[in-house]
Amino acid sequence: PELRQLDIVREGGTIKIMEKKPTAELIHVEFPSKGMNVAHGPDKKERGEYGGKRVVAYLEIVVPAGVKISAETVYGELKALEVTEMPMAKSKYGVVEVVFAANAKINGLDYESEYQSVDVTLPANTSADLHLRTTFGSMYTDFDFPIKANMDQAGHGPKTQPIDAKLNGGGRDINLRAKFQNIYLRKR
Repeated sequence: PELRQLDIVREGGTIKIMEKKPTAELIHVEFPSKGMNVAHGPDKKERGEYGGKRVVAYLEIVVPAGVKISAETVYGELKALEVTEMPMAKSKYGVVEVVFAANAKINGLDYESEYQSVDVTLPANTSADLHLRTTFGSMYTDFDFPIKANMDQAGHGPKTQPIDAKLNGGGRDINLRAKFQNIYLRKR
């Protein structure tokens, strides 16, 4: 705990939580020997090592139902459960995984992970204009909506192309982007 430092800033109706420590340099100074073993998480099953390898640490934030949440991280993964409103979630190197509550009303989403997957579970009755983008991954869904099959320029069969479609008649925009990995759009 003494290695962790959070900055919490209130700006009007917004609370920003930013992790300042630990840094790789701080861990090296505190544990300069051959390394340390670390166990994190409520079940203590996640393990990490420092000494050229990795440390796994979790920051769990619990908010009351109905609170609007936006989250952004560089190295961490974002996992959110039973969300009612989360318009934005972005991670450069981690997974973005969001499961909406059954009664959630989706008023537009902008989710992105550059190097990992984006996995979103929506109520089955969600109406939206879908915009799904991946360059090197695949897209999976159990929702039904019409799309056109795409062929590469030489006509050699399907290739990953952006998907723009109307879900349950259309509505607010849902933008899901995962440049190097897969997109999963699941029906709750």
